[in-house]
Amino acid sequence: MSKHEEPERPAVSYSLRDDTPADSTTADQKQPGRPGIAYDLPAEPDGGTRTRQPWSTAGFVLAVVALLFFPIIFGVIGVACGLYGRRRGEELGNWSALAALTALLAGLAIRVFFFDADLIPAQN
Repeated sequence: MSKHEEPERPAVSYSLRDDTPADSTTADQKQPGRPGIAYDLPAEPDGGTRTRQPWSTAGFVLAVVALLFFPIIFGVIGVACGLYGRRRGEELGNWSALAALTALLAGLAIRVFFFDADLIPAQN
């Protein structure tokens, strides 16, 4: 074998792809792996029309924060975010408002009963 001759290719292919013509440009060949197998993500159950729900998500996050810190402030803001999200057409808006309201009441109960704190501080 001289320096300019190419070595002979083995008969066995070590790639994951089947041997396909190089000039063909089908969609299957652009994806990695075997041709004919789609590696796309599965479609959404509602046909791929899933929408974001930022206000409802903010309401749920504020509900958790209201349970831990300053329930009156964060609980009210969480309820407002949930109701505003519902007004904008978000499906989880009512649930996030309800979660924030529940967290507000639970946070107040925890504060009063377990930490023996007053809701309205006494004036000295």
